[in-house]
Amino acid sequence: AEYNAVLKEIGETKTGVEKQVLEAHCDYVLARAYRYLGLKNKSIQYFDKTIEKCKEILKHNEIPEVYVLYADSVSQNCALKPKSYAISQGPKIKTMAKKALDLSPTYGTAYFLTNTQNIFTPPPFGNLEEGMKSLVSLLDDNIYKMDKADYYNGFTARGYAYLQKGEKDKAEYWYKKGLEIYPQNPAALEFVPDRFKSIQ
Repeated sequence: AEYNAVLKEIGETKTGVEKQVLEAHCDYVLARAYRYLGLKNKSIQYFDKTIEKCKEILKHNEIPEVYVLYADSVSQNCALKPKSYAISQGPKIKTMAKKALDLSPTYGTAYFLTNTQNIFTPPPFGNLEEGMKSLVSLLDDNIYKMDKADYYNGFTARGYAYLQKGEKDKAEYWYKKGLEIYPQNPAALEFVPDRFKSIQ
């Protein structure tokens, strides 16, 4: 009901590309909410809607925020859909994020998304060491404009990277840093603390 109310307000108060961008945002936020609730099919449905709306906007406008919405929606779907989707669509994440970064060089979310393949994809497509370097730059260099979600993503990605290296103490530290931002986030709670008991 709240989603429909927000869309109604957008329709009544906004026009043109501003209206389109806000509608895409609404779909993206709802998709993330469904994912946190474990409603996989509903989440996929709204990530797909976000992607389609972003495609329409980008036909006539180059907007960093929309490139990032597109990239992140594909990234989320890569974790939800079959591996074939990740293989065919995954490369678009870096492509779209790079376009956003070209337009806005200090865009923290865009920088993170340009490097997600190195962090989350096994070799030969990913490179964990290069991904780790990008996370250090993102979190420590004070170059990029970041919001809470960016810090959460950076902290938990760093935790994931250490987990892949078998360094459970460092991994737990960074996942807990993520939980300081979003204490009930299931993606991080999955790893702290029970997730670490089986890592020797």
